[in-house]
Amino acid sequence: MTAPKIYACYRRLDNDHFVSRVVDELRFCFGDETVFHDLDTIPLGGNWPESLESALASSSVILVFIGKNWHQSWDDDHGPRLWNSRDWVRKEICAGIDAEGKTILPVLIDDAVLPKRTSLPPAIRKITEVQILRIQHSHYKADLEQLVKFVGATINAVDYVETWLELARMKVSQSSLKVPINKAPLRRGTS
Repeated sequence: MTAPKIYACYRRLDNDHFVSRVVDELRFCFGDETVFHDLDTIPLGGNWPESLESALASSSVILVFIGKNWHQSWDDDHGPRLWNSRDWVRKEICAGIDAEGKTILPVLIDDAVLPKRTSLPPAIRKITEVQILRIQHSHYKADLEQLVKFVGATINAVDYVETWLELARMKVSQSSLKVPINKAPLRRGTS
C-alpha cells in the first residue's frame, strides 16, 4: 500500500457522514491510497493506533474537520476529550502542529466555529492561528473545489485537480469512471 499524503482528522460523532463525503471526493481526485480515513483505510483486524501513527507520519496534509460539537465532546472519566492527552483527535492535531513539513488545515463544517484559544489545551492552541476553510452544505461544490485546489497544490498534484475540475464541469460521477483520476493518463499541455 502506498503511504497516504492526506489525513482526515475528525470526531466520529460530529459529522462523520459529511467527512466521508469529502473524503470520497478527495479519493476520486487523488486516489484511494492517497487519503487516510480510519473507517475504511484500516483493514479488519488491523492495529488501530499503529495505523493512525503510520498514516500521520507519512501524511503531508492533515485536514482537521470541525463540526458544531467537535470541542464539546466529553470523556466520562476525564472531562473534555481534547484535554485528555490520550485523545486521538488531540494527538492528530499535535502531529500536524509539531512536525516539520506538514500542513494542517482546520475545515469548519457549516456553522461550526473554531474554539477560542483559551478553551483548548496548550498543546493544540496553535490551531487557532491557522487560516481555516469552511465547507457549507449550501456552497458545497465551491467550497469543495477550494479544498481540492489547496490539497492539490500542497501535495504537488495540480494536474489531477484540473482533471477533477473538468469532470465536475461535465457532471461525470466517480462511479461512471472505469479508472480513478490518479491512474488515468494525464493530458499535458494544450494543443
